[in-house]
Amino acid sequence: MSLGKLKSPRPGLIAVETSTTDIPSKLKLAEECRKRNVDFLVAMLGLTVPQAERSETPLFVGGCLNNSAG
Repeated sequence: MSLGKLKSPRPGLIAVETSTTDIPSKLKLAEECRKRNVDFLVAMLGLTVPQAERSETPLFVGGCLNNSAG
């Protein structure tokens, strides 16, 4: 797994995962974020590809912001 921005994150960084990866991969990324005090959100697209192509796709976001200031 390439950590990219997680290698040396800035304080207050929030990672938003929007890919179509499997749940175990999302959980692994969430754990890497937790280790680095980075908040992690999953933002899944709903509905179908044709709806996404028409920009009619809802975005479902979930997570817990434990590390953010404020």
